[in-house]
Amino acid sequence: MKTTGYGEAIGKVILMGEHAVVYGEPAFAIPLPNVGVRITIKSATFDAIDSDVYRGNLVESNPLTHPLKTMLDALRNALKIGPIQITVEGNIPVNAGLGSSAAVAGALVAACYDMAEENLDEDRHIEWIQVAEKVAHGNPSGIDATAIVKKRPVLFVKDQGSMTMRLNLPGYFIVGHSGLPGRTKRAVEKIAAQYDSESTQSHIRALGQLTNMVVSFDHTSNLAQFGSLMNEAHKRLQALGVTSKSLDNMVHGAIAKGALGAKMTGGGLGGSVIAYAKTQAVAEDVRDFFVQSTEAPAWVMKASVLS
Repeated sequence: MKTTGYGEAIGKVILMGEHAVVYGEPAFAIPLPNVGVRITIKSATFDAIDSDVYRGNLVESNPLTHPLKTMLDALRNALKIGPIQITVEGNIPVNAGLGSSAAVAGALVAACYDMAEENLDEDRHIEWIQVAEKVAHGNPSGIDATAIVKKRPVLFVKDQGSMTMRLNLPGYFIVGHSGLPGRTKRAVEKIAAQYDSESTQSHIRALGQLTNMVVSFDHTSNLAQFGSLMNEAHKRLQALGVTSKSLDNMVHGAIAKGALGAKMTGGGLGGSVIAYAKTQAVAEDVRDFFVQSTEAPAWVMKASVLS
């Protein structure tokens, strides 16, 4: 047993299938290698955390720290580690739909295993993250935890497992934060409340079909068709009532700047947008539009890094 530990995790973005994945449809997530979190822990007299979001004791009574505290207590029983001081660094926005809660949990799990000098396999890592995610989000599908641990594009079906994939696609993805917090739990509850309607179920099925089309997309095909799949997905999510005015404006603006497609990503009702552009010049124009219109961060990523 060491007195310190270190762990890190990257963010993720759901390319297709958010919300539908809760109801057994497939979803496709891709990693964000330039967005992530690093955690250092050291032995202390009581559990505490130092981060940009919160500094103080790690207690269950605080909704900000309750998910991590619940997971840490379970980890403590398994690894026999004592109280710790947690230091969090990184550039992944909170409540942005980019997997911040799962990334922080994943980095903390890795740090605790490092302190305990125990091996951590991927399946166990995902299980530990889900302990925190269930407290944070109520009924998480598991796609965030899976994509963050695998660090590869992941096709995910709830209760059936995941499959790492290659996305053989030229061009660029642009991810932009709206500057407004996403409300995943509220969005999940909103869809659950209306799920009995045929309209809602039709949109959910359509989102699953769009995911399958993206996964099987032939990169030699018309790239505008790939973008149109993203546009259609946003319209379906809009019809489900989980987008927002800011997200819709970002989507419309990205397309006006030359993006072939754009959609909200993650839980919605705030959070982030992902767009797709054929050229670097257009991608940079879209990124600049995101930053200027939201005063929040945005990133460009080559699609080829996912192949």
